[in-house]
Amino acid sequence: MQLSIVKSALFSNAIFSVVSGGVLLTLAQSIADLIGIGDPLLYQVVGAGLIGFAGVVGWVGTRSPINPFWVVLISLADGLWVVGTVLLIVLAFGVLKPMGIVVLLGVASLVAFFGVRQFQGVRQMTS
Repeated sequence: MQLSIVKSALFSNAIFSVVSGGVLLTLAQSIADLIGIGDPLLYQVVGAGLIGFAGVVGWVGTRSPINPFWVVLISLADGLWVVGTVLLIVLAFGVLKPMGIVVLLGVASLVAFFGVRQFQGVRQMTS
């Protein structure tokens, strides 16, 4: 039961990351227009990074046993994504498009959810 929380959170995170990365790679110009700032190349670089991140997250989720250190590290990376998103919104508020802010907050909310679930699973694994 304990590992299933961690595994489901990791696999959900990996799937969301690879899909998001693919969208950023293939629709970079549309995403830049939606958000309101940034060169499409930046979105492509972030997309490629997300695909790499998804690979690591998926790999960690297939280990037996799952190493809690890696899960915590992934969760901290998720937390940094959320903090970075909030900083972006605060610092570029006047430039961002309203729908872009909604999308950014939606993505950050999902990423935060994955991070919290991963931490919960590690807590259960180690108690």
